[in-house]
Amino acid sequence: MSRPSILDIPGIIPALATLTGIIVGFVLNWVRDARAERGRIAALRKRFAAALLAEIGVLSHRYREMVVTHLDKWRENERLELGEPIQVGNFFVVFDGNTDKLGLFESQDAEAVIRAYLIAKAHAESLNVIRITFRNLLGQLTAFEATSVDSPLIRTTNEAVPRLRKESAALLEAYDAASAALRKYV
Repeated sequence: MSRPSILDIPGIIPALATLTGIIVGFVLNWVRDARAERGRIAALRKRFAAALLAEIGVLSHRYREMVVTHLDKWRENERLELGEPIQVGNFFVVFDGNTDKLGLFESQDAEAVIRAYLIAKAHAESLNVIRITFRNLLGQLTAFEATSVDSPLIRTTNEAVPRLRKESAALLEAYDAASAALRKYV
């Protein structure tokens, strides 16, 4: 006598066909959803990179116009004109409002972006400190004393500008590196 096969069980073939259909349907839905999610993430990454790239571009242009030109023109024993301390609370709206999205980028690219913004924030603070120092010193000195080579203002300027120039060079380098990293995504 022959041994009965599983296929001899009544209704097994329709049951197996149904189970196979369910599994295939599940797998196809999963693949479709995974592709859609990858597309959604890619679009989000592209929009975020474009927004950061635009913010860095505007900041870099404005920084070169408002600060770098003065640092480049400065000569030892001269006053440095930087204007009043900056009162604006946040120049980095896109970055600060979206730090949770930095994980969309490869780690070395996220690091380049973070580095640029941290250097920019630190440099902005340095510029504000020197502006406040200049304003305080100018309030204590006569016009003649303010331009005298051995005045506290000129001594402070002679000490501060080389440091500001180094910070400025590091910032511009970081902006360029972050921009190059972000261009890969747009």
